[in-house]
Amino acid sequence: RERELRSLREAFEKMLNGQLQLVSIMGEAGIGKSRLTYEFERGLRQEGYLQLRQRADADAQSAQETSAEFISGGSRLLYLKGRSLPYGQLNTYWVIGEIVRRYLGVEESSDESEVRNRLELAVPSDLAPLIARFLALNYPDERLSQLTAEQLKREAHAALATLLRQQSERRPVMLVFEDVHWIDPSSLDVIRDLITQLQGMRVLIVVMSRPEFTNLKDIVAEHSVLSLSALTSAERRALIEGLLAIADFPETIKEHIAVKSGGNPFYVEEIIKSFIDAGLLVR
Repeated sequence: RERELRSLREAFEKMLNGQLQLVSIMGEAGIGKSRLTYEFERGLRQEGYLQLRQRADADAQSAQETSAEFISGGSRLLYLKGRSLPYGQLNTYWVIGEIVRRYLGVEESSDESEVRNRLELAVPSDLAPLIARFLALNYPDERLSQLTAEQLKREAHAALATLLRQQSERRPVMLVFEDVHWIDPSSLDVIRDLITQLQGMRVLIVVMSRPEFTNLKDIVAEHSVLSLSALTSAERRALIEGLLAIADFPETIKEHIAVKSGGNPFYVEEIIKSFIDAGLLVR
């Protein structure tokens, strides 16, 4: 995926120079969208833009490949990632809530008092009651109670844009939205408003989806589209050899894996895992 990584890097450089960038990464399930962003994240870590949050769980290595967490406070880049869920269209502001929680450094399971404390510490007091709406947090505010539902929606969206604008004046901001083909309408409206209100700011927005998602064209006419196709023979071989890391591994089996996978990186990994589960390979 060298070409796609270069395209992401070009967008990143333009963002550093004060141009809002929107990149759409499209591809079928398992084709490598998350892996592409992981490799890009790894490059940013090597350059000192990001610091990886240490995990206590035993599966940290594999977890980082799809859902790496970064320490925003100690990084040169504010990096926030959210993922839409298959049933997420029923949950208002789901993926935006994930983005906000990452910013605050809390989890979905965090208790309300902890979330409230982090919100009051990390968000200006005039914005906090509005940002709280993305977390379904009960945060009484007399002024907001006088607004209509539409006015409240507009102000909440504007508050998030203001918060990100303030952050982008201190350091670049990168927002990654995964599985946007499952996004809820309210979150999509927020992305639309962010694109409009953050023009000229150091913000890179990456939207990852399957090919059937076409709503992005309705949001903004001009944006970079990275369409991921099946891996070439050379790319399949490089992936297989990188995963196996076994000297003198039979070429016929490598070729079998390459053909059976159809060029889908996920299938390459699953075939190798099946060999391990069957006792044909030892970690």
